[in-house]
Amino acid sequence: MSKRKDEVFEMPFGIHEGKSIMRVKAEYLFWMVRVRHTYATEAQVELDRRGTKLPDFEISVHAVDRASTRCLDLYQASRRRNEGIFTWLGRMAQKALDSGTKQNDEGMIHYRGMAFAFTTEETTEWPVLATVSRLRGCKHRKPRTARSAAL
Repeated sequence: MSKRKDEVFEMPFGIHEGKSIMRVKAEYLFWMVRVRHTYATEAQVELDRRGTKLPDFEISVHAVDRASTRCLDLYQASRRRNEGIFTWLGRMAQKALDSGTKQNDEGMIHYRGMAFAFTTEETTEWPVLATVSRLRGCKHRKPRTARSAAL
């Protein structure tokens, strides 16, 4: 598909139909590239334009839920400006993989007060971050307030 530099690719399908590819979340573009979608090339061009690297793994919904409930204070203390928890979790997990931190007996990788568990599923060609948990004794945990305990 040949377009001029000033023309923007519009998504021709799905829930993003008619939207500029610039308005589509990175996770959706990652999916398009990974499954080799018909418009994977356009998705990769947009990811490159954003300077977003395709992660070496996928993140499960469970891992995001666990991070948002068990590691929220770590996220708030170390996130970048305008960085959501999904992107932060991906960045932390990638650093954990890259750091070469020794895995424990359960195969979890320890990094910055968290333990990351990766699995390889038969249906994918890449690892999946299955879950994340806080390491015992991590000093970053904030005390629970009466209001948060009631929720």
